[in-house]
Amino acid sequence: MSFVEIPVFEGFALRQWIDCLSDYFDREHYMDLEKMNFAQSFMEGEARSWFQRRQSMRIFQNWDDLRDALFLRFGEEDDPDRIRLQLALDREWKHLRESKNKWIHDPQHEVPFYLSEPAGAAKSLGWPCSFGATDRSDQTLATRN
Repeated sequence: MSFVEIPVFEGFALRQWIDCLSDYFDREHYMDLEKMNFAQSFMEGEARSWFQRRQSMRIFQNWDDLRDALFLRFGEEDDPDRIRLQLALDREWKHLRESKNKWIHDPQHEVPFYLSEPAGAAKSLGWPCSFGATDRSDQTLATRN
C-alpha cells in the first residue's frame, strides 16, 4: 500500500477532491459505508456543516448519493457531473409538475400528496428536503380518510 495524501474539503475545489478520493477508493476497494465515512472525515468548515445537516435529515444510501449531492451543492457551474445531475433534476421536476397538472385537470382523480407540494415530491423521490416545511403526510392522510 502506498501513502496517499488526501486533501481536506472545505467547500471549494470539489472536482479535485472527488477525483483524489475516487482514485484512492479504486485502489483500496472500499465498501460504500467506508467510502462515506472516509470522505466525511476529510471535510471541514462549510462542507462538514452541510454534510452534518444532510445526514441528520437523510442518511446517504451510498457513495454515489453523497458524491452526487456534493456536486449539486459544491460543484462548479460548468462541471459536467453537476450539469448532468442538474438536468436530471430539472427533468424530474418538470415531469412532476406535468403529472400534477394532469391530476388537477382531471376531476376523476384526487391529487396524490407527493404531487401537492414540493416537500412531498422531494420526499417521494428520496431527496433530502430543504424547503423548511414540516412533514404533514400524517395529517393529510388522516383528513382524506
